[in-house]
Amino acid sequence: MPLAAGSWYYFYVTEEGKQKIMAIAKKYNLALLVLFGSRARGDALEKSDFDVAYSSIAPMDLVEESEMAVELHEIFKTINVDMVNLSNANPLLMKKIVDEGVVLYEAKESLFNSLYLYAMRIYRESEFLNKVRREYVLSRINQHKKDAARA
Repeated sequence: MPLAAGSWYYFYVTEEGKQKIMAIAKKYNLALLVLFGSRARGDALEKSDFDVAYSSIAPMDLVEESEMAVELHEIFKTINVDMVNLSNANPLLMKKIVDEGVVLYEAKESLFNSLYLYAMRIYRESEFLNKVRREYVLSRINQHKKDAARA
């Protein structure tokens, strides 16, 4: 969902803010900028942070990411902006982003749709490993409980 008057997100970002988001996207060579989390779901509290995921066409260093975060602070009028680089997101986080994400900027039409398909694929591929990991952790917890009960 791109930013547009009439969308729910219109209430968070002014027209000037929308133009600033476009400028940020161009300045940092972004392919995609997505709001997710409580602000995207619409159940945010007054002090809730803004979770923003991005994908850049060229790699960004920590300084550039920090500068972009500062510029987003000005748009959202808060210092509580958490940034996620989509190229580093694990399958579970990526699924969360595509499930509840609201597109703030998309360099190419349907880029978010492509990300959605990719995120679902890697999430499904990782389900087996997550299940094995969960079972292992539970077995270790149960073993520690048994050991503690004997002591």
